[in-house]
Formats: sequence, C-alpha cells, structure tokens
Amino acid sequence: MDKDSPSNSTLATADPQDNKRPPQHDLEHFRAIVQGSDDAIISKTLDGIVTSWNPGAELIFGYTEQEMLGQSLLKLFPSDRVDEETYILQQVKGGARVEHFETERLHKNGRRIHISVTISPIRDSNGTIIGASKIARDISFEVAAKARLRLTSSVFTGTSEGILITDARGSIVEVNEAFTRITGYAKNEVLARDTNFLRSSHQGPETFRVMRRALARGGQWKGEISSRRKNGEAYSAFLTVSRVSGASGEICNYVVLFSDITPLKLQHEKLEHEAHFDPLTDLPNRLLLRDRLTQAMANCRRHGDMLAVLYLDLDGFKSINDQYGHRVGDELLIAISHHMQTALRESDTLARVGGDEFVIVLTELTAVQDCFQVVNRVIEACGQPLLINDVALSVTASVGVTLYPAGEVDGDLLVRHADQAMYKAKRAGKNRYQLYDAAEDA
Repeated sequence: MDKDSPSNSTLATADPQDNKRPPQHDLEHFRAIVQGSDDAIISKTLDGIVTSWNPGAELIFGYTEQEMLGQSLLKLFPSDRVDEETYILQQVKGGARVEHFETERLHKNGRRIHISVTISPIRDSNGTIIGASKIARDISFEVAAKARLRLTSSVFTGTSEGILITDARGSIVEVNEAFTRITGYAKNEVLARDTNFLRSSHQGPETFRVMRRALARGGQWKGEISSRRKNGEAYSAFLTVSRVSGASGEICNYVVLFSDITPLKLQHEKLEHEAHFDPLTDLPNRLLLRDRLTQAMANCRRHGDMLAVLYLDLDGFKSINDQYGHRVGDELLIAISHHMQTALRESDTLARVGGDEFVIVLTELTAVQDCFQVVNRVIEACGQPLLINDVALSVTASVGVTLYPAGEVDGDLLVRHADQAMYKAKRAGKNRYQLYDAAEDA
C-alpha cells in the first residue's frame, strides 16, 4: 500500500482513547438533561465546595450558579442540620451512596425547604473518589400534604365531636370514635346502613324537609335534632351537615358533624327553672307569676270572661317557725302548698311570693260565685292539721281577693289590691277572705 495513502495517515495519527470517548452529541444530550431538569443537580469536592450548579438548583434554592460556584454547600444548611454534611461526606469518602435522604435546607430568602437528596461518589478514570454528585428534589408540597393528612386523621379520631360520612344515597361509609362514644354504636354496626335508624320519633319530618332543602340550595344545614342511643336513651344533638361535590358538580358524600348537647340543655333547663320557680316549694315565683297573670289578663280581654287574684297569708306561721325552727317551718310550707294545689284547677296558678305569702290566679271564671267557691276550698285546705316531724301543727289562712276586669289596672296593681284586701281579712279576725272594694279604697 502507498505510504502516502490517506488511510495510512489516519491510522498513524489516531488516538487509541478516542474510541472510549462518547460522541459529541451524547455529551450535549447529557448536558441538556442536567440543564433541563427540575431537580437540583449539584457536584462538590470532598470538602463540600460546589463545582457545578444547574438551573434546577437555582429554582429550588434561589441562588444563581455564579453565587454558588466555589462556595461551601453549608451555605444551604440550617444551623441544626450542619452535622449532616459531615455524615454525608464520610459516606461518600467511603464509597457509599446516600439515597433518598429526607431533610431540610435553606432557600436564599431564609425559608426552610423539605428536600429528598441522593448523593453519589464521583470517581476519576483511575477509580479514585474526587467528589460527590447530589440530586435534590423539593418535597415541601408532599411533606405539607402528609402533615395535613396526619392532622385531618388526628382531628377525625381525636375530636370530641361525632363525625359521620355517607355516600350520595345516605349510606354510612365512615364514622369516628366520638360517634361510637355518643351513640353507642360500633363502627361495624353502622357501615352501609342508612342514617334513618338514628332518627328519633320525637323529631318531626319537617326538620328533615328543611334540611334537604338547605342542602340542595346551599350545601349545608345546621340545627338541633333529637336522637336515641343504642340503649334507647334519648339525647339532643347539634348537627352540621355538609354536601361534598365532585369536580363536575355531582354529589359524592355528605359529612355530618354533631355534638351531644344534652348536658347543656339540662343545665339550661335547670337555670330556667331556677329563674322562674321557688326553690323550696317548686311553685312559680314572682317573675313567672307576673308573666302568667299578664297572659291571663290578655285572654280575659280576648274571650270576655273574668279572673281573680288571691293574696294569701298563713295565720300563726311565724310562731311555729320561731318555736320549732326553720326546718319544720319549711316542711310545713311545702305540705300546705301541696294541699292548696289539690283545691285548684289545672288552669289556675299558685305562686309563692314571700316567706308564708302566696298568690293565686283563678282564670276562666264566668261568675263571681265561681271564685268564692275556690277561695273557700283553698282556706279549708290550708286549715287541715299536719304532722311534721312527729309534731301536730295547724294554721289558718287570710285571703284577699280582687277581680278583673275592673277598670284600667295592670297585673302589679291587681296583686297590690289583693294584698290590701288580705290585710283587711286579718284585721277582721283571720281565717277568712275579703274582697277588694275599689270605692272604699278610693
């Protein structure tokens, strides 16, 4: 072969290492992958000095390539994470790879970032470790989502409110522990059941019609309902029912949050009772008497009938109270109030307004004589002998009576007129009644 042949020249000048080098387009391909990745791809020396920094790193950490080349990677480490770099470099120097290490780093603006990193040793052509490559992925969104799930789970399981979730048809798909605690039903007893079994017969259908209309219109309903526990015990609950819709607007689920408000209702009823009833005799007090008297007067005007107000004071009660003590006196008042109630009709009101003073409102009277018949029964009831703590006791009653309608008067004035008439009955000898005389009073 001719020594000047081009093929001989090419063979004579070729470098044996050229066959081991990747073609230029492969290098460009790898470079494009690194530059186009959303992940941070970083290289550093065994001292932790940055030697390469791709756009993904700038996107995640906020620093440009010019700001990080030649800088220590510790610039990204929170003060409580600095020891991690020592551990990582030790692993790399030993030839180990650190995979999917979840930790936190600092953004340029000081914000903490949750990242997952994989660090691998970089070797030269002789196999000597000369640095490390790092691929970091921002997992802040995933960490936040997991935290929200944990929070939601802890709220679902730990809240004191019962939570019930149904499908679009109303069949139960999930309940929490508070649901079981309130209702008495275990989770496996209610799954796939319709919620109708939780309804109480005390709850009218109108409530559920209103609920359905509110859910259809606004997607939520709040209100109070009655229900029954598994053992049959009735309880009151405050509900918030919310509709859950899918992306296309179809109904997927209903979520019911409820709390047992039975103790609150009982406490409220107790306070209401204490505000309107005498603590000793459990009769209406002055406040409830005023309300009932006002209503009774309005009914008289509406129906054209009449009423009577009786002011009653027990004769001889003070001496018994002084001689035998307040305990015996209280027992005597309770017994006499019971006797007086038996002499009255259901429509009448007996109230205690003082120590041994009572007011009675007689309603729906058609004649004055009707009033006097009841007054005589009341006086007779008060005069019955009583055995209190093995002591035989008896008292009498003086009663003042006023009638309505009788001029322009209000409820307070009616009671005052009856009180004045009662004092006249006492002065006249006690154990009797006296009708209020407006002309004489004038």
